Amino acid sequence: MNRLLVTGLTFGVFMAEALIHYNMGQAREHGEFKLRIPPPGELAKIAAVTAVFPCSSAH
Repeated sequence: MNRLLVTGLTFGVFMAEALIHYNMGQAREHGEFKLRIPPPGELAKIAAVTAVFPCSSAH
């Protein structure tokens, strides 16, 4: 249970960081910083890549 909690929290922090970086790229492209949620396909890709690291370090 403790590993699951740590993995979930780590995923949450990494996902928040990834979304900030996504929005920084969008701001550069559109000329203004505005919080945007990526389209579902992009969000799934970001989540999949982000999940690799906390899952691999939990075992």
